[in-house]
Amino acid sequence: MAVVVAYGSAILKALLLVVGYLICLGVYRLYLSPLAKIPGPKLAALTFLYEAYYDIICRGRYTWKIQELHKKYGPIVRINPREVHINDVNYYDQIYASGSQHLRNKIRHMATHDESMFDTFDAETHRIRRAAMSVSFSKRSIRALEPVIRATVEQLADRMEALAGSDRIVNLKELYSGLTMDVIGQYCFGESMDNLKQEAFGKEFLDFFHSVPQGHPVGRMFPWLYDIIQKIPIRILARIDNKLQPLADYEKKISSQITDVLAKSKPDGIRTVFHELRDSKQLPESDKTLDRFKAEATIFLGAGTETTAAALTTISYYLLEKSDRLERLRDELRDAFAQNPAEPITVAKLETLSYLTGVIQEGIRLSFGVPGRLPRIAPKEELVYAGFKLPPGTVISESSYLIHMNEDLFPDPHAFQPERWINDKAGLSGNFVPFSRGARMCIGINLAYAELYLTTATVFSRFDFELHGTTQDDVKVCHDFFVGMPYLESQGVRVKISSADFYHQGRLDPGACDIITEKQLAKSEPQNVEA
Repeated sequence: MAVVVAYGSAILKALLLVVGYLICLGVYRLYLSPLAKIPGPKLAALTFLYEAYYDIICRGRYTWKIQELHKKYGPIVRINPREVHINDVNYYDQIYASGSQHLRNKIRHMATHDESMFDTFDAETHRIRRAAMSVSFSKRSIRALEPVIRATVEQLADRMEALAGSDRIVNLKELYSGLTMDVIGQYCFGESMDNLKQEAFGKEFLDFFHSVPQGHPVGRMFPWLYDIIQKIPIRILARIDNKLQPLADYEKKISSQITDVLAKSKPDGIRTVFHELRDSKQLPESDKTLDRFKAEATIFLGAGTETTAAALTTISYYLLEKSDRLERLRDELRDAFAQNPAEPITVAKLETLSYLTGVIQEGIRLSFGVPGRLPRIAPKEELVYAGFKLPPGTVISESSYLIHMNEDLFPDPHAFQPERWINDKAGLSGNFVPFSRGARMCIGINLAYAELYLTTATVFSRFDFELHGTTQDDVKVCHDFFVGMPYLESQGVRVKISSADFYHQGRLDPGACDIITEKQLAKSEPQNVEA
């Protein structure tokens, strides 16, 4: 009996300690924290469960709740016990600064082992890893990659030509994802993933990159859970759940591809990203492991596939929604190449076309590749906003969705208006942050633009499309799983494909779509802009 009483007393003391700790923690967060005076709901300041409800239970909806909070509390809001969210594009460059005087660390918002450059938390380590691959993604390097991109776009056009007139209903996102994954696969491994050659365009890989981000809110809330899962070999997990078999096959495939790339002293074709990383003198040997390169490959393929394909899908829907947009784009393409129809299409040439550029900018803006916040920590600086002091170590963020949906910056923000970018008299470029800014700005920006320009110009000069069972809801982003997604029941932008009359009638000479040669590329003058 005495043992039972003693055991019960110990449990009671433990419970009292836990309750006492929680009370002290709550008092600190609400009244003593350096963030205590920052506006926001008390429940958000008290517990992370407030955020978890909107992001886990409501499936990636906290970004929209934050938008509501800003309308209620103003441009600075405390959104969880340790994070402040600011909705002011004029302060964006302060948060996402660059340079040795303005170090910005990441927080652990997804369960990783800090191996890829993208997920590197420490600013100094990130700087070294980024420098090692920056040459591969510079504008000059992407210009040299144009023949590869162009050839892959031609494969896409061949598949569309085969589907034209067949009455088959095609999901454009799947087609475009096959394209973008094939491009980044070639640049990473020296060989295509061959999605465009497959009947379903590599759907098993694409489904994987669509489903994995949906676990992002759980990973951000409970990173320890992902730590446990990641320690279990994927081949074992695939035996437990057959749905994970494509992931096991994927890991095996990229491991083999990276091993082959690293074994070749001289690449057979293009010099890939992993050749550059292997030979980099900036990168320490400890970073040149197969496991770390696999982590980089996963990020490259995921980021290089999903966001660009989403932008192309959004562009396609809005061009097809109103025929006058498509006709204006075609007129501009026809006029651009009318004087010299045999001139090859190059990114440098396409970038001079104002309406095409507006179409692409609006497609990027409304596809919201990464709509939500990108948390940063200034480890050595005290930042100040609207009179509120944010001490070193404070987690601070902004969201591209809130900026791009700001009516003062982008009038009628939900509308697809390529015209707003022509001449950009309103200075919209300064409010355009889909690739973020600063030291951690998206390294793939030049590759993304090259794919967008070449694909949009080629596809809409050659083919007509009829929307099938598709509405604006199928491209309207309403979930933030780090990457933006439309409602989860959406079947995507579905179309029937037919050949475009104006292409076959000679309004745009087929010669204008020839693949550029290395000699022609050398004659062009690539813009000296680095990623």
